[in-house]
Amino acid sequence: MKSFFKLPYLYHFFFEFCIVGWLPPTVESGKGIRGDFPDSSYRYRIDTNKVAPGEGGFHLHIFQSDMEIAKVNGRGGFVKTHKGNILRKPSQLPRPVLRNINKLIRYVQKNFRRE
Repeated sequence: MKSFFKLPYLYHFFFEFCIVGWLPPTVESGKGIRGDFPDSSYRYRIDTNKVAPGEGGFHLHIFQSDMEIAKVNGRGGFVKTHKGNILRKPSQLPRPVLRNINKLIRYVQKNFRRE
């Protein structure tokens, strides 16, 4: 008896809905794009406004409990301070969150239209 579920189908389902399902459908908005990282209390906001040349076209703000804890530019560089607050270094964030930050940065880089 043949199985209804084929390996490529399961892989596609798992990849689309379990791994990248949390990524936003669009990456540009005048008000920023907000979302939650999977399986954590961390959230993000993608900003594409007021970005200096050389910063990769966007900023990624990372929040935990409504407090900004990290900011990453579009090239993947972590910002040390923002609005007078000292932000966390990559080594101070949990590994799963760092992996998701890197995944989100690559996703935005791929889908961001630069003018």
